[in-house]
Amino acid sequence: MHEMNPVKKLERVKVHRKNVKISGFSKLSHYLPPLILMALIFVMSSIPMDGKSERLKFMTDLAPTVQNILHIPVFDLLAYLWLRSLAKHGFSRIQKLISTMIITVGYGILDEVHQLFVPGRYASLSDVVMNILGITIGIIIFLQLERRLKLRR
Repeated sequence: MHEMNPVKKLERVKVHRKNVKISGFSKLSHYLPPLILMALIFVMSSIPMDGKSERLKFMTDLAPTVQNILHIPVFDLLAYLWLRSLAKHGFSRIQKLISTMIITVGYGILDEVHQLFVPGRYASLSDVVMNILGITIGIIIFLQLERRLKLRR
């Protein structure tokens, strides 16, 4: 019996894996990390800053500068998670970047509008700027990691 070349065997496995249909839940599960973070951002920005909640004093007593700076790592992570999720679904590089920018910047703006309706909170252009800075950093980190992984292959 003829033994198949190991390289051709690996190529056949790769082609077979690409042709396997992914279940609906499995497709959705790739989007869970950024969606969970978005829900967490919504919950955190729903906390009234009117000083009435004793249990959340540690959050409400943060200096405004610290609160503004915290937007950077949060939206950095959000952009990174969206890029990773979209990459798993075969989006091209430009599609990933544009989609991530639209989703994350749009969400940041909507979150600021949402805060108009929360006692003691307000919408802030500086928060949107910090969000965009974080998003930019997240995109740069993702692209650097993606490039390094491709160089290793």
